[in-house]
Amino acid sequence: MDRELIEIDSTASESGSSASGYGDPEVGFDEWKEDLLGCLDGIKSSGDFSISRRYAVHVNPGLQIVGQETAIPLPLTDHEAETIRGACREAPFGKGDETLVDTSVRKTWELDATRFICTNPSWPAFLDSILRDVAAGFGLPEVKAKPHKLLLYEKGSFFKRHKDSEKEAGMVATLVVCLPGIHTGGDVHLSFGSEKRELATAPASRFDVTAMAWFSDVDHEVKPLGSGNRLVLAYKLFQPSGVVQSAQLLFGQSQRVKSILSKWQTRFSGRSMLAYPLDHLYTKSSLSMNNLKGRDRAVCHSLREVSATCGLYLTLAHMTRSEMDDCGGYYFDSEESSTELETIYSCDGAPIGSSCQIDESEILVPDFFEDRDPDSEDEGEFTGNESMPAAFRYHNTADNLLSMVKSVHEEHRENPIVKSNTLKVMTDILDASQSSSSSIHFAIARWALETNHEDLFQKALETLLNPKVPKELLAELPKFVGNLLNEAYAKTSRDFNWDSIFGPFLQSTTLGVWNSISKKIAALLEAKAVKDSFNLWARSQLDVKLDAQASFDVHDHEFFLKSLGRPMENDSEGTLKSIFETTLEEARSRLVLRMQDLGLHNSTFYSSSTYSSSTYSTSCYHPLDHDCRLLFRQFTALVKQSLVLGISDKAVLLVEECHKGFNAARPSWDPSRFHKEALVQELLVPLASAFRSYQITPTPGVAAFFELLIRDVLHHQIAKHPEKPNGWRHKRRGCRNCKDCDALDAFLESEDQGSWSLRANADRRKHIELHLPSSIFMKRTVSDRSPYMLVVEKLGTEHEEEVRRFRQQLAAVDGVLAPLRGDIFRSLLGDATYRELIELEHVRAGTTQGPVAGVKRLSESDLAGDSARQRM
Repeated sequence: MDRELIEIDSTASESGSSASGYGDPEVGFDEWKEDLLGCLDGIKSSGDFSISRRYAVHVNPGLQIVGQETAIPLPLTDHEAETIRGACREAPFGKGDETLVDTSVRKTWELDATRFICTNPSWPAFLDSILRDVAAGFGLPEVKAKPHKLLLYEKGSFFKRHKDSEKEAGMVATLVVCLPGIHTGGDVHLSFGSEKRELATAPASRFDVTAMAWFSDVDHEVKPLGSGNRLVLAYKLFQPSGVVQSAQLLFGQSQRVKSILSKWQTRFSGRSMLAYPLDHLYTKSSLSMNNLKGRDRAVCHSLREVSATCGLYLTLAHMTRSEMDDCGGYYFDSEESSTELETIYSCDGAPIGSSCQIDESEILVPDFFEDRDPDSEDEGEFTGNESMPAAFRYHNTADNLLSMVKSVHEEHRENPIVKSNTLKVMTDILDASQSSSSSIHFAIARWALETNHEDLFQKALETLLNPKVPKELLAELPKFVGNLLNEAYAKTSRDFNWDSIFGPFLQSTTLGVWNSISKKIAALLEAKAVKDSFNLWARSQLDVKLDAQASFDVHDHEFFLKSLGRPMENDSEGTLKSIFETTLEEARSRLVLRMQDLGLHNSTFYSSSTYSSSTYSTSCYHPLDHDCRLLFRQFTALVKQSLVLGISDKAVLLVEECHKGFNAARPSWDPSRFHKEALVQELLVPLASAFRSYQITPTPGVAAFFELLIRDVLHHQIAKHPEKPNGWRHKRRGCRNCKDCDALDAFLESEDQGSWSLRANADRRKHIELHLPSSIFMKRTVSDRSPYMLVVEKLGTEHEEEVRRFRQQLAAVDGVLAPLRGDIFRSLLGDATYRELIELEHVRAGTTQGPVAGVKRLSESDLAGDSARQRM
């Protein structure tokens, strides 16, 4: 049974109730719920006592003063303002039974409605759209408007606090439409009871229209205009007959709701949620404040106005009651029942949570599910399109929740209850999102900086740097943290307490990760003092970690390799060399290249090794569209560094481990997706040259590593030289699923038949034609009778086409293999294997062709390792 409901969510501390909590004899929880339910049930209409809307897309009214021939152009200029002023009078005001002109009370120019007209025929339709917005804001089904005045405000114009007199029977409010014309100042200050508002037209005055409306019993004051001119169309607003609405009515209704809700925090703080079922049903896509109907809209608007100031959040949700019988069906006497808020939405309709269990005591309507038939008795709900995701991903709902909380805080910035709730909710989001997207942590940290909440900023940054954050987010940390530090320190002289900011992260991470991330953060810092301070502190932490860290892993190689590049006298005892050798031995299986490292793929993600700069480090995730050239260079650097240190056995074992992994994965290879040129230039040639340079005799496992990559990757798609068929024989080309193609294949395989015909409809003829390339077959249609006849003739060029493609493939492979020709690979592979794999003797056999045209053959003295050694 699904029901839409509003959820009134309290975020107050649950550490205990106040002194006047549940035991307060003044009012109990059930009695308090009855009062709230009665108040909400009594709401028939709702709205605000004032509204303000900005219209970037609008219509020029074509304002024309009676007696003048042209309309006033907009935006308003000083020249046009002077023209309007010439037709106006100083605006009067009422005092008791008198109408007075006193510029110490009101200083404005006005023109009566009989003295101007709006000539644009599109203006009434645009005005109607404004009136619809006003009616919705007031909680009225509709409002009608009558033109009242044209008002011109110039620098220094104002109107002291007053109320608009109801100039005609049925008038309930005033609407002013501010037309484009740049100005400053002139804010309208409104107040009713304890509520105060400030409405501004200046920010949008250059090009936009701003409409403001308020009920007649609202006090308001127009502050002095600072500069420019403001031109306003004033209208009298009337409500439909039978509808009684006023600021007093709305205010009284709001105050009753507020009075009851304010007791929640002080007396029932242990209760975190209440649900009020709505009258109407709403779909998942329509459940938002803008789409609520009838009394639902009135109730929710009333609650939304007061919830935040009472320390509450108003949300919307779908509520489902499930009850099971012994056979898996539904019946309502079962004790095995549950009520759940399936998805919780902000008032704007954004999902902020899901699958929240609710107790019946938290539903305002008592015994809500009694005597109700189930809405459905099936085994699940089906949707018309794709299935819904399994709940909402946390980072989406958290982002929406964060947006809602920030919006409420912005509207009630000075309310201490709202401030306290905002901090608590943001802290809860941080506690719950340690494994989610770091953008949430960043957003909270930035908000904390903007609002000067230092403690929340520190917590957000600590959460962002929490070691439990998935490793794939490590790549994002420098950007996020660098931006935060720039915002935190760029415009202030805060102390640089790096230990408090990075301490927990530094203690939990490895030397290699810290070394890499700290350098990236430093590069992003903008202020010199901040950069220098951070660099000095970060470098000192490397020495501290080296002394304190008891064991090391693959993540530390970057630090070790850089350190080993320093003069060896800095490591007189061989400490760094020993650490590197041990780590290389223990982490060898994680250092090897894998199948997916061999090429360029689409932009998905996979787990693998990565390398950076001229040193080695690892991370868990990187995109498959990476440039594998860099990856190959860094793997080669790791092997060469092992040779430099005299631990060649470790280098040999590393390459042999790669061969084992490649060989095991070979059945699932797709070499067409591998980057062959990069494999040769950045891996095979440098590795072979390194072994030759340090006079390391390749083991059978090392030789097998090279042979496997050359044979199974570089030779991929090379076929034997095509044999010339007998007579007219061609290869089969049919689909093998239809009789027409069976007849076609019989014709193609015939050594004697040179032509063939098929009389058939257009679809069958087209099907056959699609299988026959025009470079090999002549095709024509004979239209002597219906159905037409397709005639196919063999041109005898199929073998030539195959030879041409073979030579293209051979030329491409010849070009890829060219850097491997020379003594280094002849010695590494052995003469026979070298002639087969590098000279391609087995492929050239059977052809009269020598070296493939267009490919330069290297001489035996042009060794592959020479250029590689020059780069070492």
